[in-house]
Amino acid sequence: GAQQNLNSGIIRNYEINIPDLPTQTRIASILSSLDDKIALNRRMNATLEQLAATLFKKYFVDDIDPDNLPEGWRFGKVGEMLELVYGKALKENDRKGGKYPVLGSSGIVGYHDVYLSTGNGIMVGRKGNAGAVIWVFENFFPIDTTYYVRDILETKGRYFYYFLLKELNLGSLNSDSAVPGLNRNHAHSQEVLIPTKDAIIHFNHEAKTFFDKIENNNSQNRFLTSLRDTLLPKLMSGEVDLTTITKN
Repeated sequence: GAQQNLNSGIIRNYEINIPDLPTQTRIASILSSLDDKIALNRRMNATLEQLAATLFKKYFVDDIDPDNLPEGWRFGKVGEMLELVYGKALKENDRKGGKYPVLGSSGIVGYHDVYLSTGNGIMVGRKGNAGAVIWVFENFFPIDTTYYVRDILETKGRYFYYFLLKELNLGSLNSDSAVPGLNRNHAHSQEVLIPTKDAIIHFNHEAKTFFDKIENNNSQNRFLTSLRDTLLPKLMSGEVDLTTITKN
């Protein structure tokens, strides 16, 4: 027979099961508790990163006398410690949708099945959101509007570089007023304090504690978000018994 077209009359007459008001209130309460936990984890992460930033400033900014540096410390150029490596072009149609995030200068723009930089790495905006400094926990593919950081000194972690680059305010080095862009040669030539490798490794070891907690919260939030999105239709349909769920 002929296929019936979907029209407003059919939609109006379509029956759906709507939970009663007490059930709706209970569902809203459960979902709200998940959202509250996700928001709490995000606030905790902001605090944890701020604590690591405060530690960086104490070790390498506030307590430093330029005329009386610790033994082995000196002033030099950013490019002596790290390299801003160009990301690679990857058109949207060429992204395979794998498990590795594809990063543009403002964050994740897709997913791919290969990566360029290992996780616990740093992405720096080159075009668009030029000078943005983003920490990336997982292996990732930075596209050609970005740089990623290579550790020249091999300091067992890039936490020191992350806070150093944020302190430099790289966005102020934009080289093109029409299309904001960060010239890596300008960034590499910035004068900075270069501590001993041991001092950097010591800081990286301490900072890792904060970042491990941040990643643990991120992992928990991914689980909670998935749980929330999975629960909603099942709660609405009655597939999941509300009496079996506690807000804790």
